[in-house]
Amino acid sequence: MKKETALSGSVQEKNGKLYAVIGYGDPITKKRKYKWIGLNLTPDAKKSAVKAALRDAIAAFTEQYEKECRGILSPEDCPFLEFLQSWLVNVKKPNVQKSTYDGYEELIERRIRAFFGDKLTLKDITPVRIQEFYASIRADGCKEKTVLEYHNLLHDACGWAVRQEILLSNPVRQGGPSQAEKILCLLLYPGAGATADGSRQRRASLSPGHPCRLLRPAAKRGRGAAVEQH
Repeated sequence: MKKETALSGSVQEKNGKLYAVIGYGDPITKKRKYKWIGLNLTPDAKKSAVKAALRDAIAAFTEQYEKECRGILSPEDCPFLEFLQSWLVNVKKPNVQKSTYDGYEELIERRIRAFFGDKLTLKDITPVRIQEFYASIRADGCKEKTVLEYHNLLHDACGWAVRQEILLSNPVRQGGPSQAEKILCLLLYPGAGATADGSRQRRASLSPGHPCRLLRPAAKRGRGAAVEQH
């Protein structure tokens, strides 16, 4: 990849400050995007200083961009919400039914966006923060099944990040169903805990957000993510 053809940059003024505006092609969506980077200069700065700052900004962003193109990302390079949306569109969508995709999208746009905001990166997603998120769902009076639906989504997404070597470990692993919930699930759906061919078919018929789906490997295709329940 040639840097001069992959990236371009210009200087723009905004609110009395100068910014480098760098155009690039998103390596995942292939869409054209623009990155604004503050140059810490004012419009009356010398042209030589502006050119040098623009050059440095393009060089720094190019290094990050090329890492992303090669799939070598660090957690601090991945805004959490952008990561979830990219994972949903590029990893899950081709492999699940539309109802499942729509259900996951609703979960992300409902509570996940409201709780985590758009400033956090993957580096900020710790087991403690995940548990605080689950506590906020319970505090709103939602059923435990709703917590498990969000857990299932986050566990899957962060697990993919581990497999892509973006994360060293899955911060959601410690947030699974309690032992009591597992026992109740097995009592209500005995087939979910067995290993016979018939019981595997029974597991596949459960919704992706069902507690039993967290006890065994999920089927490749689900019937759809359940809608949040209170």
